[in-house]
Amino acid sequence: MVEGAARRGPWPRLVAVGKSVEDWILALFLVSLGGVLSAEVLMVNVFNRPLIWSSDIATDLFYWLAFWGLAVAVRARVHVALFLFDARLPRPARQGVQVLRLLLMGLFLALLARSGIAYCWATRTQPSGWGFPLWLVYAAVPAGS
Repeated sequence: MVEGAARRGPWPRLVAVGKSVEDWILALFLVSLGGVLSAEVLMVNVFNRPLIWSSDIATDLFYWLAFWGLAVAVRARVHVALFLFDARLPRPARQGVQVLRLLLMGLFLALLARSGIAYCWATRTQPSGWGFPLWLVYAAVPAGS
């Protein structure tokens, strides 16, 4: 048992650490999004003075959460997929449908990543509404792909 683990090297441990770090970053983004939105609600309803930056930051955090969260969901195999007809198909046909689904999803994500990189490059000199480089916001698309 130990001998087999030694042959695999450090990769399984590094992958596990990477997944854990990724989950913690997403959790931090989600908590930050809740904090920013709560601060905006407090400022508007209690002090009658809205924050000028909260909607931009909330939108940017949500953008990263959506694309990066999709990547995590695909990795964990908990993403939304249509399995309506899979159960009715015989096993060889079901495997063919699964392969086709993965190929189509891979093609879509490759095109999405390519377009995201092009859009990041096109917006590399533009600042966002709150002064942050806009390409860092749009980098969520290729990062999540």
